[in-house]
Amino acid sequence: MSSRCSVLRFPYLKKSSTRYSSIRHSSTRHSSTDSTLSHIPIAIIGSGPTGLLLSSILSRYSLPHQIYTSSPSLPSHPQAHFINTRTVEILKSAFPKIYDAVKLTMPSPSGWRYFRFGTGVGSNAQSLGTQDNFTTPSYERLTALSSVRPMNLSQDKFVRILAEAILPSQPIKYSHKLDSITDSPSSSSKKTLTFSNGSQITASYVIGCDGSNSTVREIAGIERKELVHQNLINVHFHIKKGHMTKSILENPAMLHFVYNSSNVAVYVCHSLETDPSVWVMQIPFFPPYQSPSDFPSSKVLDLISKNFDLPASSISLISVKPWKMSSSITDRYVSGNVVLAGDAAHVFPPAGGLGMNTGLQDVHNLGWRAQSRESRLKTGKIEKYEEERRKIAINNDKFSVSNYNKTLNVARVLGLDNRLNDLFIDSLKGMPFLSDDAKKGMWEQGYNAALGVMKVLESQNPIVETLRKKVQRLLDAENGLPLVFPEVELGFSYGVDGPVGTVREGGRFPKLELEFRNEKVDVKDLIVRLENEMEEIWPVSVVIGEDLDGLEDAEYEGTRVMFVKVVEQEEGKEEGLEMIDGEGDFKKLLEESGLENAKAILVRPDGHVGRIYK
Repeated sequence: MSSRCSVLRFPYLKKSSTRYSSIRHSSTRHSSTDSTLSHIPIAIIGSGPTGLLLSSILSRYSLPHQIYTSSPSLPSHPQAHFINTRTVEILKSAFPKIYDAVKLTMPSPSGWRYFRFGTGVGSNAQSLGTQDNFTTPSYERLTALSSVRPMNLSQDKFVRILAEAILPSQPIKYSHKLDSITDSPSSSSKKTLTFSNGSQITASYVIGCDGSNSTVREIAGIERKELVHQNLINVHFHIKKGHMTKSILENPAMLHFVYNSSNVAVYVCHSLETDPSVWVMQIPFFPPYQSPSDFPSSKVLDLISKNFDLPASSISLISVKPWKMSSSITDRYVSGNVVLAGDAAHVFPPAGGLGMNTGLQDVHNLGWRAQSRESRLKTGKIEKYEEERRKIAINNDKFSVSNYNKTLNVARVLGLDNRLNDLFIDSLKGMPFLSDDAKKGMWEQGYNAALGVMKVLESQNPIVETLRKKVQRLLDAENGLPLVFPEVELGFSYGVDGPVGTVREGGRFPKLELEFRNEKVDVKDLIVRLENEMEEIWPVSVVIGEDLDGLEDAEYEGTRVMFVKVVEQEEGKEEGLEMIDGEGDFKKLLEESGLENAKAILVRPDGHVGRIYK
């Protein structure tokens, strides 16, 4: 049975009624006529992980595009760092060079498998509990569901790997701050982009990958509501390797949660093996009675010095900035020719590491829909991207907020309950007869008293051992913050919900390795292989099953549909593709999924089930 190429021609999306205008100028500057401007089929705004991976996907499909960023260079702040299982599957399958580079560059897993809880990080700290994330039930379940493992690499290093993957063929246009997006006078299907350096281009589509403060989103008038969960001081710092104590080196962790009478903080270790080691500290503060000015560099340096039992001279502060840990999801991802992805479309708390990964998976969903021989988005199904991915963002936000609340469980066991602080602040708001200074004084007394309870942890009081046992029991039951979440990372669906690891329409096709050309190949990886064998790469959907009769005319969203017959032993036919399943694993998978009567499954280019044939 021969493969069938089903290339559909779809019209452009209908032009939005929204008129894009400059957010900095009342009228648009035009240094030249629209017809003389350079035309870029797809303009990507933003050079973070989302924009860079999208560039790799578009390049793979030979789709002309250009990345523009307001930054003068790639970022140096470590920011996000956890690359979850589904993202690793995508990288290993479609972008093996990126996968290999991340694997080679990332710190040893032995340095980031743990979360540690204590009164500090240094040698004088009391340990309150340890969580080994590689021995939890969640991690064991993940290993059964996927052949890959999560990775951990600071975002600044990750984006350099992603950038190297597209260079030199796809250079990044730095210092291009977007000033306006306007309708092109020469074509209703184009937009004119003007940058603050005076340059202009036209583009058929503008993809906003420019982060939580997205200029693209603001210009397009796409609304979002923000809910702030916690105000934090974010501190990026280095420690000279020769100054690291034995205690720190012998007790590595991805996260150190610290509770003492001076502060409550979380330390993220991005790299313990480099010189200097790279860290981020996050300290909560509580408006209106605290502000960033209450945390000058000298105070922050003193806190780090005490928590690490190191002299201040061993520590180099790189940046000290306020940060709002918040949730926000835009009401739309698509407005005419403008599309949002990543943090430009959604932001949620970092607990669980879903932020960057959701963005990378956004463009994995978007990229295969952008295939074209005329260098433009052709499928006419771009709204489908919004429908599918916005649903996932909403679910991931709810899950991240739940994870954030779980991180507070240890503090509550120790006697610190943020809910009491919230109630206290609300009650002070209801006291108009008190001056602001009086309210602040009362709050500070209460806050210091609450932190004072932590002094018992720094003593030899027998109650410390009781608290330690309570904390460890909580962690062992995964009631703190686990590292991996198989149901969320691998179980999300664009259609029918159901148990992770089963076949359902819209869900990720489960791990299934069958023999193909004398080696075991996962069905999702087979799709990429088939695409790579084409003279001109085009997104492939695979119809796989034991009975393919009557499916010859199968089509799916403009992809090339190819047919793979599952056989018990090689039949040796000249035409068609076969996967050998001597153990009957394909049939077992269908039975476990309640699909005994299914004859074949269509798997989309992104590895999700597009259709079930019965």
